[in-house]
Amino acid sequence: MRALKGLLQQYTNLKAPNAAVRNAFIQVVQEVIGVTLSEDMVVVKYKSVHLRAPATLKTEIQLHKKTILKKVQDTLSDPYCVTTIY
Repeated sequence: MRALKGLLQQYTNLKAPNAAVRNAFIQVVQEVIGVTLSEDMVVVKYKSVHLRAPATLKTEIQLHKKTILKKVQDTLSDPYCVTTIY
């Protein structure tokens, strides 16, 4: 049993892949603002979300930034998966 625990120890600190973060972000934006983003509008790099969207939509997302980030972090159970939105 001890050997199995040692083998599984490397999997205790898994992080969400970018696709999971992107999908969670799109879902949370839909819930909070009511706007559906397409997958090509959202790029996740280095704990940051970069938006390729019209300026009015970016402004609306920035107004609800704290709520969106908190809900994404709660959805993925990782407080450091996304830290900022550009």
